[in-house]
Amino acid sequence: MSSHKQSGQNTSLQFVRNIFEEGRLTGRKAKPIEVAQRMPRMRDENGGPMFAPKEWLQESQIKSLFAKFSAQVRRGNRDEPTQPEIDEAARDIDADEEVMEILEIRDEIRREPETLTHPIHVRNSSIHCLLICNAIMQKNVTGE
Repeated sequence: MSSHKQSGQNTSLQFVRNIFEEGRLTGRKAKPIEVAQRMPRMRDENGGPMFAPKEWLQESQIKSLFAKFSAQVRRGNRDEPTQPEIDEAARDIDADEEVMEILEIRDEIRREPETLTHPIHVRNSSIHCLLICNAIMQKNVTGE
């Protein structure tokens, strides 16, 4: 492994860790897709690209890193997290993303109520269908 490649990986990893820590401190957690979209646009102090294209991380990689960091926080940063801890943290991230998606849909509906007609569609999905899916998922989670 070349030292430049290692350096680039460390820069990408540190960038994602900083975003994770910022979210933890502020309570405003970043979405992995948004972090992945930001990486190509990031600039260094000289105005050049902060990351080479081969250093850009995919949403799935960032999501995995967030899960690992979250598991480390739960362990008190003592050791590397176990796979079950990482899996649990990943499930928590998925749940957070679902909540954020629902809140974004709610906010879209509140912003433009005069443009809504029945059936109501948000992001190409019927609200009725979304509510039914949510109810079914809730039954599966709670076992009711």
